[in-house]
Amino acid sequence: MEAPELWALLTLFDTDEDEIRDPVIWEKITVNVDEYLHMSDAAFKLHFRMTTDVFELLLHDIAHQLDDDNRQHTDVDYNFSHMLLMVLWVLATPDSFRSIALRFGKTPGVVHYHYKRIIMALCDMSDTLITWPTHEERQVLSRAVLRRTGFPGVIGALDGCHINIITPRVNPQPYFNRKHDHSIVLQAVADCNLLFRDVYVGQPGSIHDSRVFRRSPLCAQLLNQPGQYLDNDQHILGDGAYILTDKVLTPFRNNGNLNEHQINYNCRHSSARSSVERAFGALKMKWRRLFYLHSWNIEYAVMTIVACVCIHNYLRHQGQLEDEADVPQIIQEPELLPDDGIGLDVDHPDVPLERDHPLLAEARRLGIEKRWDIVGRLPPQQNH
Repeated sequence: MEAPELWALLTLFDTDEDEIRDPVIWEKITVNVDEYLHMSDAAFKLHFRMTTDVFELLLHDIAHQLDDDNRQHTDVDYNFSHMLLMVLWVLATPDSFRSIALRFGKTPGVVHYHYKRIIMALCDMSDTLITWPTHEERQVLSRAVLRRTGFPGVIGALDGCHINIITPRVNPQPYFNRKHDHSIVLQAVADCNLLFRDVYVGQPGSIHDSRVFRRSPLCAQLLNQPGQYLDNDQHILGDGAYILTDKVLTPFRNNGNLNEHQINYNCRHSSARSSVERAFGALKMKWRRLFYLHSWNIEYAVMTIVACVCIHNYLRHQGQLEDEADVPQIIQEPELLPDDGIGLDVDHPDVPLERDHPLLAEARRLGIEKRWDIVGRLPPQQNH
């Protein structure tokens, strides 16, 4: 194995250096990878998370993103189908690169080389696979949520998800989260069809969801260009960690004195907001590499997450929908969070205080009015 390939592998992934430094140690075995492509759809989907027909479509689309002329290693097999099969196996399982290399008859460095190319190609496709809904799509989404939950004007739900990573070698403390793990945050807006409509990835795990949102481009877009992303009667839903505005509606805080109308609002809010939790559940259950990214390099960890989101959306666009039993129903009861002082970022000069930010202050005032207006229009909960 050439030195650049070796050190790229060691830098990006926690690979045992002694196992791959000496090329004499590794002996490739003969594997007929094409046999995977002749599996039944059920068996193929079990291992590669999609049917063979959808695999062929994805293969065709990714091939356009790959630079076929830039061949840095003469021993690399440029069979695109084999490349994609290996990468899907990497993303769908927690297997090590060493075991995957043995399964596909390659060396770990070759698997990593293919992996890097494919996830970069998928990230290049993100602008077409992760898109904010158009005006017409927003109308359809809001009507669908209204029929299902009784909550008007919802085009999606906002939340953050922690992706655990290996302890970074440089400046690890910001990535140490409240659950005593190291992680990076995936913030996403998902619609009722479990499509991710906006993602913001890479903030350290110690940062609260509210601050992550204020750092994201979506926050600035909703404050500065609200009409371009949402109509006046439309909004996204967030849990109690976020700041209430007219574009991000949150539940009432439970101080023990909520009336029946506020409780009704919170219940319907929670039901409508569950789409983002279910989307996170579907994403992680299908692409299990996201349960723990064994990567030293934060940049490539972020690219892996974005690539998984892109494939998730691609499959849903192709009609590869999960059975309801396979998608975890994470939210079972309304999540009413206590007031934990969110919004007072006095120690961060780049993030203005909500109370001193004119756009955010006005958006919050409008959000209070809109929430009370919706409270009065919601149908009462039916007693069973």
